[in-house]
Amino acid sequence: MSILLSLMACAPPDLTPTWAYDPIWIEPIGDGGIHGFETWEIFGPGWQGHYNDRYYVCSVVVQVDGTPADPCDAEDGCTYAWDVTPTPAQSDCPHSLDGDPLFETLERIAFGGPTVDPDPPWPGQTVVGYADYGNGWEVHGDAYPEALDDGGRTDAITWDGTEPFLMVPTSSFQLGK
Repeated sequence: MSILLSLMACAPPDLTPTWAYDPIWIEPIGDGGIHGFETWEIFGPGWQGHYNDRYYVCSVVVQVDGTPADPCDAEDGCTYAWDVTPTPAQSDCPHSLDGDPLFETLERIAFGGPTVDPDPPWPGQTVVGYADYGNGWEVHGDAYPEALDDGGRTDAITWDGTEPFLMVPTSSFQLGK
């Protein structure tokens, strides 16, 4: 019996593309615009619930360029919004995933008020990040200055137009449904 359990524990994970997770990195550019990258990370079926890199399948990187949107209509606390144009940049995914329309659906990005996440990545410096994938605004997740993850310090509490920001999703997309 212990040999069977050992063999099962060593079996390679199922890497059928099943889940997609899309962190977004943006930096300010002139005239209030943004430039950045949405990185679609694709995982196999065992990833959901475990969030282990062992289920990693591949990534699709999409360049994002945006212009200020006025008004910022994501939510009442919305402070900044951009209309964005996604452009596929690179991928290490199998050909079967190339050209999946999901990867180019991002239309708008916005930041709102303080996060309601009970365990935010950077308390006091994390705001709500919104995304519109063509079906209206939805909460994408937490957004905060990139410098915090790099060990830097910043006084920025929200987007100030001078520092790059990360938008970390609080949910994932199920592929193929």
